[in-house]
Amino acid sequence: MMGYRYGRGYDMMSWGGLFWLIPLVLIIIIAIAAYKITTSGKRNSNITINDNSIEILKQRYARGEIDEEQYRKMRDTIESK
Repeated sequence: MMGYRYGRGYDMMSWGGLFWLIPLVLIIIIAIAAYKITTSGKRNSNITINDNSIEILKQRYARGEIDEEQYRKMRDTIESK
């Protein structure tokens, strides 16, 4: 049995099985966008905190408040987080 023909002779049955893809693709795009928005701030703030910590550590080492061994241990600890 042929599907109902409308407009310029397109067959409704030929496209009927693909219309479920549109909402599925939209849901996937929205989910990915939401994930990116919620996780991007966490990574950027963590990088900023580590950069600031390293700068403070370098300043303390330059002023002589800590020795080279302490500097390396603290730097390794900060970079591992």
